Amino acid sequence: MSKKILVKIYASGMGDALLSTPALRKLSYFYGKTISIKTRYPDLFKNNPYINEIYLLDKDFDETGYEVFEMYKNHERKHHSCLCARSCAYDLGFDLTNEELNLDFYPDLKTIYDTSKFKNYICFHTTSNWENRTWKDENWQSLVNLFENSGLSIVLIGKDYKEHYYDDKICFKKCYIPKGKNVIDLTNDGSSIHDLWHIINNSKAIVTLDTGPLHIAGTTDTWIFQIGSARHPQFIAPFRNGSQDYKHEFIGGECKLFCASNVKYTIQEWKTINATHFLPACQERYTEMKCHPTANQVFDKIKEKLNLN
Repeated sequence: MSKKILVKIYASGMGDALLSTPALRKLSYFYGKTISIKTRYPDLFKNNPYINEIYLLDKDFDETGYEVFEMYKNHERKHHSCLCARSCAYDLGFDLTNEELNLDFYPDLKTIYDTSKFKNYICFHTTSNWENRTWKDENWQSLVNLFENSGLSIVLIGKDYKEHYYDDKICFKKCYIPKGKNVIDLTNDGSSIHDLWHIINNSKAIVTLDTGPLHIAGTTDTWIFQIGSARHPQFIAPFRNGSQDYKHEFIGGECKLFCASNVKYTIQEWKTINATHFLPACQERYTEMKCHPTANQVFDKIKEKLNLN
């Protein structure tokens, strides 16, 4: 009798966990059967047809009878400097073509929202993050102001939470709530990842930085407007229809160094490639995050692609 397949997914972030799905799908295809996983985000993999058992990562059980694989366990692989969906495949010993890199999410059919009540709307994911992955509050407010006469509602998504940095400092991530007559606030409303998918899927577009909802949006057909940050967009943008350009626009700032993805800064800090520089900080020590665009740049690109008046 052949062994069952178990994959332990050590990803700490929701988006990183979702990026494992192309490799999991291919692994299931290779073996010709469904597989089991351990993860911090079981709800991400719910309803997935090639996964038959989902366990929490910290749950111990007898693994006798399983062939065990691991993802995100290799600390020598620098996930900030590569495309994680491919990195997950490398953890299993193979590669993926561009056509195989689409992400999988199978939402519950029911949602707590009646999205028809929101009419025409666009999602803003306003949760703060690392310093170089946080657009300033005044930028979000300016963008809302620019949309005031666009005919679109602004649906705010995101949740407050805390995350540990590499040096054990805590980063408190909060949702900014801009003011506006066309703003609908759904932040911290107790909704699920599946509800989030329905909100994004029924929207005209989502505006976000490098975040989990960016990758959730990559499993829908909605427009994605990605606000630039310090990580290279080609290591982040989701693949749809074999391309990272399908309904995706990256809007960056004047700095194109993408220092969070550049391993030269690791060597500058640690004198070796086998380490990680402090990713949240600007490595050029700019007082402003020059990798971020202005609100007008973001609005102009959205206006162009969505054909707004």
